Amino acid sequence: MYNKEEEDVEETSPVGTGTGRRKRKKKPVLRSSGFGATPAGYGIYQPKFLRASDVDENIFYPLGITYGRFKPLGDVGGSAYSDNGTEYARTVLAKLKSLGYENAYSVSDIRAYVTSVARAHLIYDFISTIRTLADNIDKHTAVPVKTFCEAAITGKMIARQRSLKKTLVNLPFPKQFVDCIHDGLGCTTLSDNPNSPIRAFAPKEIQPDDGRAIEASDLITEIEAASSNVFGTDTNVELAAILDKVFDAGADLPEYHSEAYRYNGHMVNNLLNLPNWYGAGPSYSPFYASNEVCPVFFRRSLEWQGLLTYSPDNDFLTPPDAGTVWQITDSLLDTTSQSMMVDNDGVQYNTDNDDKMFQSFGTIWEADLNLSILPGVHPTVTRVFATMDSVAIGMADKLLVL
Repeated sequence: MYNKEEEDVEETSPVGTGTGRRKRKKKPVLRSSGFGATPAGYGIYQPKFLRASDVDENIFYPLGITYGRFKPLGDVGGSAYSDNGTEYARTVLAKLKSLGYENAYSVSDIRAYVTSVARAHLIYDFISTIRTLADNIDKHTAVPVKTFCEAAITGKMIARQRSLKKTLVNLPFPKQFVDCIHDGLGCTTLSDNPNSPIRAFAPKEIQPDDGRAIEASDLITEIEAASSNVFGTDTNVELAAILDKVFDAGADLPEYHSEAYRYNGHMVNNLLNLPNWYGAGPSYSPFYASNEVCPVFFRRSLEWQGLLTYSPDNDFLTPPDAGTVWQITDSLLDTTSQSMMVDNDGVQYNTDNDDKMFQSFGTIWEADLNLSILPGVHPTVTRVFATMDSVAIGMADKLLVL
């Protein structure tokens, strides 16, 4: 890259030599574009989260997606964060009553409204992710990214996204919840280079079967289902009309971003700490009670937006609670992995079916291992410790405020 600071420099001859002034030109200095050593636009991607013992470069797949549900108030399983969510809902009800509205609503009504709007925001954000990748295909050049976008984007799907946007910008919904999606549950590269592998968070409702691609029709179906979920009950319709007195409305929701994705530390840390779910009971990891000290993993630095997926749970009889705001399953019958990789044809495969894919995805926790550092080979990370209760209290102080 041409360096402005290195352009023509005037050099003055020593006084009394009788020679004139002359210019000495320095050679331009080549500098990186700011993305890293690999050039953009050539289909090259950089492996990250490497396995130390495997030389097969094909396992470093460029695009992976993790599926789940965004639960700003936690779930109803009785986790520490969920208890704080219940108190938050009661505060909302008290606020409505103080404003003169009839005491006709319950905690479950507030939960249902917030969860349904959160679902709509998550699908909107994921569509924004797909369109952003497509708009930056000259930088995110791996083949799976291109085929993934081609299958998912149609004119009809974009029209549905725009219709959903008109709805969401007018629905009362706390701004900190919207920011939570954009700051911690969106899309990130695994290094500072746009050609490095990409990982994205997406709504569980659109997760394809193993060996199938996400198509535009799937996204349209989920947009319509999410909208119906918001306005499918009279209570939600009523709350949508009055909660603007309590919640913010009019969130900024771009259809897509013109800049390529870069490394987002919060999202990478949320990826690292994703729980692992192989079915029922002790196959869930991390298998800890909410008051037990449990490892937390991170790269570079750790802030609260990087703890959104942290959710230890040692309950044999119920599916894992949403420890904070990200729920990977809501039923004991749901035995699907939350993590999928995208191949060159845009088809997605369950990473649990292949140990190489699993260990390249970027997650730390494995089934049946209380502390999975070995035998699995994982990213270079820092390990600290916390209890779910303490994380829940800290998260509530940031998110559950009016």
